[in-house]
Amino acid sequence: MAKYQPHRKGFPGEKYGRLEIIADVPISERRVQNKREVLCRCDCGNIVRVQAGNLFSCNTSSCGCFAKELITKRNVDKLLGQRFGRLVVIDYERDYLNPQRYRYICQCDCGNTHKVLASDLTHGLTHSCGCYRKEFNKKRHTDDLTGQTFNELTAIKQVDDFVGRGNYRRTKWLFRCSCGNEIEALAVNVKNGKTKSCGHFGKSIAEYNIRQWLNEHKIRYEYEASFDDLRNPLTQYKLKFDFKIYRPDGSFFILEHQGSQHYTDYDIDFGRQQREQTDELKKDYCKLHNIILYETVYNEDYIQKLKSIVEYECAISMDKLRVEELVG
Repeated sequence: MAKYQPHRKGFPGEKYGRLEIIADVPISERRVQNKREVLCRCDCGNIVRVQAGNLFSCNTSSCGCFAKELITKRNVDKLLGQRFGRLVVIDYERDYLNPQRYRYICQCDCGNTHKVLASDLTHGLTHSCGCYRKEFNKKRHTDDLTGQTFNELTAIKQVDDFVGRGNYRRTKWLFRCSCGNEIEALAVNVKNGKTKSCGHFGKSIAEYNIRQWLNEHKIRYEYEASFDDLRNPLTQYKLKFDFKIYRPDGSFFILEHQGSQHYTDYDIDFGRQQREQTDELKKDYCKLHNIILYETVYNEDYIQKLKSIVEYECAISMDKLRVEELVG
């Protein structure tokens, strides 16, 4: 009669806790030769070598991930109900990208529910569902800047309000530069210093000096004035005159300051284009529309010439006004 053979545990495919047996470890490779060892695959994917006795007695039920999760879960549980900025932790779940991590489910003060990585919340990297940043940007871009001065620019009034990239609000304001010129610019660029002036620092110093003289003598003018029907035939951009200066009677004349590029070839393409194309187009336009055009040159006393021109034009304008009063 055959002897009774007890059922042998630990066949491949059997599962104990999170560990599934793959194969027996050969006797020659065991750490203790008289103790059976088996290779197991954990639910988390790790492959570990376990003593069979510990496996069957449930002393070992995972590769170690279960103990880590218990510790992590205890730490996560501690944060339930706690507040971080505008967020209150109400629940948590495993991170879908990394099951070893958790995401907190938080209730924001604005009413939205937001999921945040545990590390981002505990390290202070996330304080709201995103509403705080939106409010901050809205306030930053919609502040009343009237009368405030930033570098060379003083805000006059808001001229535009629109939503730009990233759904952030952008506002455009009309600014008066210290040189007297007025420009439209994004408020955010002016406030953070990207736009500091109308551009006169990068313009001709002679044009800057002319603007200064006109401002000091309270003479109304437009800088870089243009007309809708005067355009560059190649680019279709409007051609600009340096100065459109108004007489006392409301009429105007044009002043063009000719820099050195109009007479020298240090910048061959630009200088030739101005001499042969744009300068002639502007002169022809003034003749066609009976607009008086004056020119000052970089190598002359252009301020003295400007003074003479303005005095002459103002005198004629005043005489015209007197005649009109007498006739009237």
